[in-house]
Amino acid sequence: MNYQVLARKWRPQTFNDVVGQTHIVKTLTNAIEKGRTAHAYLFSGSRGLGKTSLARILAKGLNCENGPTASPCNHCSMCIEIISATSVDVVEIDGASNTGVDDIRELKEDVRYIPLKGRYKIYIIDEVHMLSNSAFNALLKTLEEPPPHVIFIFATTEAHKIPQTILSRCQHFNFKRITYQEIMERLGFVAGKEGILLDERSSSIIARSSEGSMRDALILLDQVVSYCGKDVRQNDIETVLGLVGRERLSGFTNAIADKNAKIGLELIKALVDNSIDIRVFSREYVEYVRDLLIARVVEAPDHLIERPIENIELIKKEASLFSLDELQRFFAIFQQAHDEIARSGYPRFVLEIALIKAVKLRPLKPIEDIVQRLSEIERLISTDEIKNSKGVETGKIEDKKENDKPGARTGDILADESLQADNKKVWNEAIALPVDETVSWGQILTAIGEKRPNVRSYLEKGVLLNMTNADITIGYDEGSSFLADLLNREENISLIGSVAKDLSGRDRRVKITKLSGNQMSKAVSGSAGSEGEK
Repeated sequence: MNYQVLARKWRPQTFNDVVGQTHIVKTLTNAIEKGRTAHAYLFSGSRGLGKTSLARILAKGLNCENGPTASPCNHCSMCIEIISATSVDVVEIDGASNTGVDDIRELKEDVRYIPLKGRYKIYIIDEVHMLSNSAFNALLKTLEEPPPHVIFIFATTEAHKIPQTILSRCQHFNFKRITYQEIMERLGFVAGKEGILLDERSSSIIARSSEGSMRDALILLDQVVSYCGKDVRQNDIETVLGLVGRERLSGFTNAIADKNAKIGLELIKALVDNSIDIRVFSREYVEYVRDLLIARVVEAPDHLIERPIENIELIKKEASLFSLDELQRFFAIFQQAHDEIARSGYPRFVLEIALIKAVKLRPLKPIEDIVQRLSEIERLISTDEIKNSKGVETGKIEDKKENDKPGARTGDILADESLQADNKKVWNEAIALPVDETVSWGQILTAIGEKRPNVRSYLEKGVLLNMTNADITIGYDEGSSFLADLLNREENISLIGSVAKDLSGRDRRVKITKLSGNQMSKAVSGSAGSEGEK
């Protein structure tokens, strides 16, 4: 079998071939040219970013027969041996398979010997974080003061697992994620060299699916070419990779915009019927809503949304169908749904419920409108233009003064929770005695408030039904019956009676009564004060 997969065939062989790691390439080439090569390097970063490839290129640059050089020839015996992994002076070690302290002891014995052909003996240890603590400790002394002909190059995807004692002895280079545009350009270059017809849309889908890994992108391209040949189309890529497709994402979004749950549910059914993973769709739709958000808040989002230009224009139009608040709430709904789908045995149902939530989402009232409404209510209260909860107008203070005369009916004014403090004072002072004119109910309330403020507040919630030389009767509606029970306690009855006696010199029987809705209405209107006592 002579075929070589694209990821291996187009593996970087020189510093100029490395994609997306300009800062590291520049540092290493300068170090070679100026003779400032370190004795230990640590390359860290996620998969497919070029860590091992760059380690081999550095080894070739240092051991090339035309070097040390930042441009290894790839034709001399040393370069060819390093490329084919047969060089005795460049040793590649799998850290996951050689984790023990005995493996490191063997390595320490080997470093004492000078290289056979090259200038340096170079050890490339991949996945170095897999070494045991004992192995790391055994390596410390050698790593700190290696022989002048030895260079260590460590590669790892989990730099946080490397002990600080090792990190402090290495020059650490963190490989960054390869950008969407850089992957697309490299895919176009490789496709051109291989005679593959790859349009921008297809290249874009592969670049997004690779998640910043150049190796993954080339493997995906290889997989698609194996399916459809060298004429690659968007539909072929979506079929091979099991992707959702922009049309489905757009249709789902338009169903939400139209508040049409039926169409959205039918789209979900179509996903299931076509064996498209609900988990894949939910992840892609969260990304899609994110793109809608970006398009809604950024005027020119082309550099922030990793999609073809024509797709970005459609995203802008769809984003205009929603407010920013709605898109933020959609993102929260589908992000939560995606997390639940990953754990649920019924992913379809979770996605359907999320769709219904989004379709039935009620618009939020702007906070400015709420503040304005509250200010309006506050203004109405301050000018006595609001009605109480029973629909009875509190009236103007001038109107209340007309009742401030002997013989006025006590039920003409209702004490209600919606009255302000100043209105309560006017109400108390406006009530006159039906028979006894020696003391007013307002005076009694004031005296009670000085002794027991809470009792006064309870009394203000009721209606004075009758006040004579012998009796004081106070009524409460059904909603305030608990206040009647509180006042009917012996200590409260005694307090009201004693205060009334102190002010008027007469003993009075105090009675607290509960009224039905009709009785309270009659008592308020002043038409049946006597009925309230029955």
